[in-house]
Amino acid sequence: MRFYRNLFLSYNGETFSVQCSSENTAGYGGGKFTEPGWYELGSGGAIGTETAADVIEQVKSQYIIVDENTLAIPGVVFRVSFHGCTRFKSWDPTTLPLEMIDPVDKPAHCAPQGTGDCRYYDYHGDREPVYEDIQIHPEGRISFIVRSKTFKNVAGLAVSSDDAGETWKVDRL
Repeated sequence: MRFYRNLFLSYNGETFSVQCSSENTAGYGGGKFTEPGWYELGSGGAIGTETAADVIEQVKSQYIIVDENTLAIPGVVFRVSFHGCTRFKSWDPTTLPLEMIDPVDKPAHCAPQGTGDCRYYDYHGDREPVYEDIQIHPEGRISFIVRSKTFKNVAGLAVSSDDAGETWKVDRL
């Protein structure tokens, strides 16, 4: 979906919303920018696009559609749904032990100095995770290789789950 938004003191212009519909989302009530029966997966600015097809070309690599019920979104956090977009499980690199992380300097408002949760600062820009060899099987097996400049003393990590993302196994490469 592509539309115009005017967010006071923030953003004026074309925006997009990536949405999912399945048998399992049929009961969703919808919202200001979501039709009933649809679930919003992500959104952003649509600057430089003319049509929804232009937006699709820009964002389609950010979503992996396995079948009508199985979808993965490999962003900073790897999200996967085996339930037609109604329930997502996640692998989050911020849950790695601190000894595996080469942190960036953070502002004073961030913990432990301040109270701000700035864990994701370590994954901005060229430190954002890159996912490779993503394997997703509809019965719930998931595996991938993830690399990031944030990871300390490893070439990458082999991450897997045999229970649809309930638990994750992480091995150093």
